Amino acid sequence: MSAFDPDRSASSGAVRARPASADLRRPISMERLLVWAMKDQMADHVMSHTLRASPDDYAAGVAADGCFAVARRQVLGTQVDCAGSAASASPHLHPDAELVWLRCWELLDAATFRLVIDCAKNDTRPDWRPDMPAFEVHPVTAPKQIAGRWHEVVRIFESPKTKARYCCIEFEDRRAERDAFRGVYSYWQRALARLASQFKAEPERLSRWFVIETGIPAKPWADD
Repeated sequence: MSAFDPDRSASSGAVRARPASADLRRPISMERLLVWAMKDQMADHVMSHTLRASPDDYAAGVAADGCFAVARRQVLGTQVDCAGSAASASPHLHPDAELVWLRCWELLDAATFRLVIDCAKNDTRPDWRPDMPAFEVHPVTAPKQIAGRWHEVVRIFESPKTKARYCCIEFEDRRAERDAFRGVYSYWQRALARLASQFKAEPERLSRWFVIETGIPAKPWADD
């Protein structure tokens, strides 16, 4: 991908000066920043639509001074002006949300990108199946004909001496299945940690927020 700088002016390309009140930016976890960008700002919807559009089309909804707009002008060598109304020309996507989407696009592979974006859009985390045990106990069943039809029924035995009734049981190993769900969660957690590190390395890029942590536990099942 070509290099671009979201802090450059949309008209002149000059670096914009940060306001003196830049220290009023609010702290936020990486998880909540993603939710804000993808769910509240709908950055994935706007940016995905923009990328699918022809380079000659106007990217409606993208911030006029944002990363994508600057990169597009570098490719086209000019700025596309649709001469619309002032209302239609106003930016709909906050530059911070645009930058968050672009960092996901740059740093993550396709599968991880989709996982991170979808979780953020729905404000959820990957289900690591906290209620799934390592083993499940099942009674042993056997086929039995009842009223002309075969059914799987629990085999009941009775002690001839005590008349106590019991059944045999078997164990189902679910560790591999459980570990697969936990693996998806770990994959997602590492992606957020990578994004958080990136934003911590370039804190001046965001105008409204500054990232303080991922906001999620690395292994929530560690205490199981």
